Amino acid sequence: MNQSFTEILSIEIAKLLSPLLLLDSKEEIQELLKELGYDVDLNDIPPGTDFTSVIQKIIALFDRIADLPNASDKQAELIAIGIDLGVIVKEVSTQIVTPLKNLLSSISGISNKDELPKRLGDYLVYTYFEEHYKAIFATKHLLGLLEEVEDTTNNSIKTVKWNLIGKLFSKPIDVFDQVYDWSNDFGDDKFLKRFEKLVLALGLPGGIYEQTTTIQAHLGNPAGTKEVRMPVYQDGVWPDNWRELDINVSPIPANASDKKAFFSIPISLAAFLSATISIPNGNLNWKEIPI
Repeated sequence: MNQSFTEILSIEIAKLLSPLLLLDSKEEIQELLKELGYDVDLNDIPPGTDFTSVIQKIIALFDRIADLPNASDKQAELIAIGIDLGVIVKEVSTQIVTPLKNLLSSISGISNKDELPKRLGDYLVYTYFEEHYKAIFATKHLLGLLEEVEDTTNNSIKTVKWNLIGKLFSKPIDVFDQVYDWSNDFGDDKFLKRFEKLVLALGLPGGIYEQTTTIQAHLGNPAGTKEVRMPVYQDGVWPDNWRELDINVSPIPANASDKKAFFSIPISLAAFLSATISIPNGNLNWKEIPI
């Protein structure tokens, strides 16, 4: 049965809030604050600090959403869930975010206290995609929308780069400049690692491998250059009549006025004794070379 938009929205918001279910002890509160970049000692957390009331409501909401298909009046129950969901979101702000902010304000030596609401919001969005939608997470990570950013105290903070979303459509090169220094010294290692994560998240075969010396020579890459290798077609029995078509993503070095970039290379393998690589020559005509 197709789910309504309201039902889908309720389920997704419940997933978004799920990390808050762990805040049932001082140790878990300390761990969350550490994830947000606040190094708080357990002794700094007052006795009795817990968020049991809100957590129990979130758990009850999860149970109601899971049991929604069995409701006698599904539409009425969905409306009730939506109303209660709005109340819970408000209580997360008043009964979790505000107490945590007050807690930090009472501790001396804690920096960036005013950033707590944004950091918690970013953390929930970051972990939502990371835990539930790995392919979308890997895509957003490749584009630089989801990052781990060091704050002024060298803590690594899960961050959503909201300011880049509009630029992806209006000035995409500016986004790649900010994420990979595209126009100056292209960060190919960073790009390849993130591209590999996307390939694996999509369930595709492939990974990062060291480039062959022949390809390095033809592309002008230094020894030890890495590339992402993805087989798109495989047939036959190894090693007698094995056939394979790969798509390789490789960095290419700066050359005169041309800056560093990356290059997608189709490679055809016919058994292990014979292989060719198709690359464009200087006139942008394709040629084959043995590898």
